[in-house]
Amino acid sequence: TRDRRGQPDLPDGAAERIYGDGHEKVVIPMKVADPSSLASRLTVGEVMTTCTKARRVFDGVASFNPMQSAVANVAWDTQENVLLCAPTGAGKTNVALLATASHFR
Repeated sequence: TRDRRGQPDLPDGAAERIYGDGHEKVVIPMKVADPSSLASRLTVGEVMTTCTKARRVFDGVASFNPMQSAVANVAWDTQENVLLCAPTGAGKTNVALLATASHFR
């Protein structure tokens, strides 16, 4: 289908279009993940098994969240580049800190 300007439209219910004076606002609802599809939480000790000194970086942190757990082994065990895109507050800084700490072991 097409919107009022003839542009391809999003599927029904996928967005709300608000037309203003000279602009168009499109609100796309966030997709809610099925909890069963998320990575299981890894403890800091499970990831950083080889270096107890480096674990001090995460004092007070019992486990990584599902996003961090999904990439923790790459950040800690490899020297591979990582491009990580996630919303604000998702824990990207802890992944960067984990990768940085891996260089000092």
